Amino acid sequence: MNDKINILIADDHMVVRRLILAILRRKPYVNEIYEAKSGKDAVEILKTKKVDMLLCDNVMPDGDGMHVLEFLKEEKIVIPTLMFSNNNDSKTELLEYGANDFLHKPITDVALLSKIEQFLDI
Repeated sequence: MNDKINILIADDHMVVRRLILAILRRKPYVNEIYEAKSGKDAVEILKTKKVDMLLCDNVMPDGDGMHVLEFLKEEKIVIPTLMFSNNNDSKTELLEYGANDFLHKPITDVALLSKIEQFLDI
């Protein structure tokens, strides 16, 4: 893979966003990393920035992960989307609605990078 990618991290917990940011900054295939603290913020970034991959919490204020998936579907935006949540019960619904994969929180760097690199075929 020659192109670097832009990734959007959407999670209402700053600690989670910072953890994922620290993991991704070390990777040579990452160009820009955008952060959103709500579903509404994620949608605004998706409208205005070139995003190649979405890492999104399901439970957030002001628009949850389903809200973001709905926007992607309505706008016919096709990007790899990895959803995560504390609640495993939402996994099936999220995958049926368009998420490519799901991780249960807490997220480990090994699991996160494995999923991302699987999407990128690295």
